[in-house]
Amino acid sequence: MQSESKIDPKIIEEILKFSKNVIEAPKMVAAPDEITLEVTP
Repeated sequence: MQSESKIDPKIIEEILKFSKNVIEAPKMVAAPDEITLEVTP
């Protein structure tokens, strides 16, 4: 294990999947504002 990579690759996969869902979801989601609030840091 490298000391630089503290992030689990599986977590990165989940983040990428979540990002795709956020991009594709607004058409299907009734309240896009909730998504925006959750994504905004």
